[in-house]
Amino acid sequence: MTLITRQMAAGVDLAHGEKVETHTPDGSIPETNGRLSGSVVVVNPQGLHMRPAMAFARRAQEFASSVNIHHGDRVVNGKSLIEVMLLAAGQGTELVVEVDGNDAQAALPVLLEILAAPSADEIDG
Repeated sequence: MTLITRQMAAGVDLAHGEKVETHTPDGSIPETNGRLSGSVVVVNPQGLHMRPAMAFARRAQEFASSVNIHHGDRVVNGKSLIEVMLLAAGQGTELVVEVDGNDAQAALPVLLEILAAPSADEIDG
């Protein structure tokens, strides 16, 4: 399963699942939430069809962070089932998920996992 090809966050190496302790000039540990992004390749042979799109939108709605999905030059609201469906992302499509908010660090890996699932039956939720 191809899950994450890149994830970026100040003070956190999300690609390797490790926190990197960095400090600000005043000695405090910087905020690790905020805007994070990660990319995923859709491996489901049926692409991002109704069931995984619904699972993604519902799960995204559980987080306070804003959620956007980038596909080429298109950006859609990841909390909107209609917008996620209109991406028409087929198998092999690379999508970039961007989350921005206090729970971004918790949201991003969960949402990427949904998009990376090889079938709708393998989505927890």
